[in-house]
Amino acid sequence: MEHVLPGQLYLFNEVPIFPYNGLPPYEKTSQTSKEAAESITDRLGELQSEVLEFIRSKGDYGATADECETSLQMSGNTLRPRKRELELKGMIVPLGIQRKTISGRLAEVYVTKEFKHKEIEND
Repeated sequence: MEHVLPGQLYLFNEVPIFPYNGLPPYEKTSQTSKEAAESITDRLGELQSEVLEFIRSKGDYGATADECETSLQMSGNTLRPRKRELELKGMIVPLGIQRKTISGRLAEVYVTKEFKHKEIEND
């Protein structure tokens, strides 16, 4: 493992769990946001793994954040930062297509990096 930080937690023993300076992200001007981030610190790796494994399970079809939220029964406030953390780590990537969400708006489809080379049609 390169660049190991003392006390840093790692996802799958190789990728730091916290890409934001070693902490879960939160709105710096909001005490409640900071408290919410601190409250999930112990579960962060587990939550990231859930999101990663769901997206991986979808193969080259991928998943939108909306699809992840529905299938994992995870709130958007919890899921979207985990999705962004995985994206910053290069573990998931945008497929380059969009699909309609439940509300009818278009959303980016994400895949794990091994499926990026494949292209599929928009729904």
